[in-house]
Amino acid sequence: MADRCHWYRDGDGEALVPMCVGAAVYGPEHCTCAVPESRIEAAERGRAEAERQVLRLREARDRRLDEQRVQWGQNKRLWA
Repeated sequence: MADRCHWYRDGDGEALVPMCVGAAVYGPEHCTCAVPESRIEAAERGRAEAERQVLRLREARDRRLDEQRVQWGQNKRLWA
């Protein structure tokens, strides 16, 4: 018998089998046992980080485009 929470995996997905009161009562996020991260949790964490990175890159692109527009406007005035 397991003495800690563990993930049960089958063809339909994953389920946490709680071996502590926190997980049994409040759900997997409150498991106080040493439980390895599931593939689903790892994928969700990776997706969240990727989304944050995309937002940072979009903001940097927008800043560069704004700076470029300002520079082009200044150059156009100087050429005139």
